[in-house]
Amino acid sequence: MSQPDITQKLTERIDDLKQKIAAWGKRIRRFSERSRRFNQNRLFQSDQKRLYKSLERPEVCGAGPGPDQADTVAFWRGLWSEPVNHSEGPWMEVVASQSASVTPMDPVTITPEDVAEARKPADRVRYILRSNIFDVAELERLRREAVPSSDENATAEDAAPQMVEQPANVDAAVNTPVVVDSNDDGTVAQELELEHMRSIFEEAIVETRSTPLENRPRLPRIALSKRNRAVVRALNPMLVTYLEASRDLCETDSSLFGAALAVCRIIGAKVSTAGRATGQSNAIPAWRRRIEERIAKARALIGRLICFRSGNNRPRIVRTVRMAFAGTNVSLSQPDITQKLTERIDDLKQRIAAWGKRIRRYTERSTRFNQNRLFQSDQKRLYESLERPMVSGTGPSRNQADTVAFQRGLWSEPVNHSEGPWTEVVASQCAGITPMDPVIITPDDVAEAVRRAPNWKSPGHDGLHHYWLKGIVVCHTVLARQFQEALKQKSLPRLSTTGISHLFSKDQGTTDPSHLNTVPSRIYRPYTRH
Repeated sequence: MSQPDITQKLTERIDDLKQKIAAWGKRIRRFSERSRRFNQNRLFQSDQKRLYKSLERPEVCGAGPGPDQADTVAFWRGLWSEPVNHSEGPWMEVVASQSASVTPMDPVTITPEDVAEARKPADRVRYILRSNIFDVAELERLRREAVPSSDENATAEDAAPQMVEQPANVDAAVNTPVVVDSNDDGTVAQELELEHMRSIFEEAIVETRSTPLENRPRLPRIALSKRNRAVVRALNPMLVTYLEASRDLCETDSSLFGAALAVCRIIGAKVSTAGRATGQSNAIPAWRRRIEERIAKARALIGRLICFRSGNNRPRIVRTVRMAFAGTNVSLSQPDITQKLTERIDDLKQRIAAWGKRIRRYTERSTRFNQNRLFQSDQKRLYESLERPMVSGTGPSRNQADTVAFQRGLWSEPVNHSEGPWTEVVASQCAGITPMDPVIITPDDVAEAVRRAPNWKSPGHDGLHHYWLKGIVVCHTVLARQFQEALKQKSLPRLSTTGISHLFSKDQGTTDPSHLNTVPSRIYRPYTRH
């Protein structure tokens, strides 16, 4: 209080409070305007007459002299509590004599159960509509059964005499197969829905066959709900024609991916149209990247503030300092600007420390979680990682051309092996071994191999998850036949052997390409589990 610039401090504090009051008032006004618009729109849909009356004669709250509470209470007590002497004329005796023969109404007793029962049907209808238990055709059929139309009533009345006059045809009608009338509204709605699904399915098939593997969209994970399973089951018969005409595994995979894409579009799942990434996905969470960006910006701002405090008055520095103090009523010409700069720098440093602590907590928790999970699955690998922790980004960088040449020498160039006389001895010893029975792949083998595979892992280079191989059961026979043909021809299509192989270094201190562990793609993993 004894500072010489206390008046200026008070003025700044008053201005700051005024700005806060203005911001709070603006927030209240925004809420009031939004609430009024919402109520007017809802009133326009329900009662337009009432809306127009409210617009012509708006309600005024708090205007005029306030009524006395005692007078208001006395007025309403006089209306409802005090007895009133009415002028009873002779006509009342006439009305009483006429009403003497009328049977009085039974007393009405309202219980809490009545109120609950009145609310239950509406709640059940709301729950059924929200949870999508029934499809559109089923809801339409239920509505027709509950509220029959006039045409159905007339048809029922016309059919009643015929049923009475022809009792001899009942047994024949029981043994006759039922044919659904195409004029039924529920059947028509179901047929229209199936046609819509068929059109989406055909468009997806055409789109998939004209798109390379690397440009296919990424299929999302869908919920394991009854509605989604019903859609997958409905597409099974539509896929039979395409699978029967399939000549190899590539065409079968294209048809299956088209069916999966059609299911995602029918149920409204979000499908990424940007294509699938060819490299490893970024494992850094989005919130951590945002915090790291804030830390980088805060450090850059601290550097600018320190430069300005040390006497650097370049236009770029001054502009940054003004932006840092925007909205605080701090002028760069104030006598205590050095103190303000120091306080601002300390505040930014505290924020950076808090953000860094949040990232450290996440890193420590993630490390503990991964170590616990690795201890349950592979203890040897855990102990190796503890003895020799992985250091990312250290050591000399490897030459990509040398790595490619080394891998090409392993897999692409022919090799002449030195076959000694011992190979003939081993061949003579193995001549008496009974050869293995030929492998016969059946649809049950494919179904069993797919059943044990996880739903949403190892999609492979084609991007097709195991879930679709489980749901589209009509493909098991075709896959078994084509796998058998591949075994007989001793060749696999490029689809089953193409993928991304990740190279991990065994030694951080060397650039030799031979010191790299190769982790191949798991694209054909679900197909070889039988």
